[in-house]
Amino acid sequence: LGGDVARKLYATAGDLGMPVGVMCFGGLARFEAPLRTLLAHSPRTKLVIDHWGFYLQKGNEDKESWKLLLDLAGQPQVYVKASAFMRVAGEPYPAPSLAPRLKELVGTYGASRIMWGSDFPYALLGEPMPPGAPSVPDGAGALVEY
Repeated sequence: LGGDVARKLYATAGDLGMPVGVMCFGGLARFEAPLRTLLAHSPRTKLVIDHWGFYLQKGNEDKESWKLLLDLAGQPQVYVKASAFMRVAGEPYPAPSLAPRLKELVGTYGASRIMWGSDFPYALLGEPMPPGAPSVPDGAGALVEY
């Protein structure tokens, strides 16, 4: 992410109106410097941080990654994909422990900068969602009015 090729690719994506998604395996904090460089170099390019920025590592909360994820909300071109609930929560559906985190993300970024992702087909490895079940944990509130 930190080299010349990455900067050129990232800038070109922005010029074409294409967002760039990143999967920060090992936690978002590990990628702070190159991500901030890309954001500063090409502010028109939209950045999508996938899997909640991988703030949960091996069942432990990576507080630096969570703090950075919230801090990056100050950059209007940054979006977050709230995907792979079963991986991030470390518990089966409906992952009630994520409700406060999802509320915090929406409160910080706004609903228009949060994307929902199923992580299909990997989501099938966890507990299945029952038919008609809500797509967010109880207590998170609706992101979109129906």
